Amino acid sequence: MTRDKNVIINMKYSNMNKKRTIRCFTLLELIVAMGIFSILMLLLMQFFSGAQKIWSESEKRNTTYADARIAMDLIAGSIQTMILENNVIPMQYDNDATNPTSYGSINFVTRRVFDADPKTSSIYIVKFSVNHAAATDKNTLQIQYASNTNSSNWSDFYYGATLADKIDLSKYTPAISDIIPYVTKLKFACYDKSNNPLADGATIYPYSVKIEMSLLDKKSYA
Repeated sequence: MTRDKNVIINMKYSNMNKKRTIRCFTLLELIVAMGIFSILMLLLMQFFSGAQKIWSESEKRNTTYADARIAMDLIAGSIQTMILENNVIPMQYDNDATNPTSYGSINFVTRRVFDADPKTSSIYIVKFSVNHAAATDKNTLQIQYASNTNSSNWSDFYYGATLADKIDLSKYTPAISDIIPYVTKLKFACYDKSNNPLADGATIYPYSVKIEMSLLDKKSYA
């Protein structure tokens, strides 16, 4: 029994004499760790900022593409309803081929219904063009349409005896609707069945119509 007590006392005495070692970080190590952490945080912030910028630019491009598709569908859909009557072509288009920065326009008669127009006519004179007379106009693609008759015969339009007079919207009081702004290019080209280009104001019904349009988002345009 005495021997066991001695062993226990000796073990306690031995444990009391052991030195405890505690490992601590030095000030230099803390500074280095904080510097590395700061660099990593800066890199992460730059990564997320770049990703957000790419996403934002992608959204702007998608919006611009969507606007362009809507405008092209509206123009193409209206042209597809163009009417031909007694081999007379109620259509004119204007392009300045020598000036790549100019804007084209197209006038034609259609049976497409425009709900915003209060008249009951089944035919309309339609014009697509870009309003760029002043800087405040923002190069806006516009549609103008008018109808001064309840007749289904386009030749019954009131103004003028010639084709050019009848489809000249300046002789009417057309309704005007803005479609999309910031258009930088609008061109029309008409072709016959053999894919030969038709001159402006041609009296041959076009077999196909080529539409070229480009536009920018608000930030790029400014």
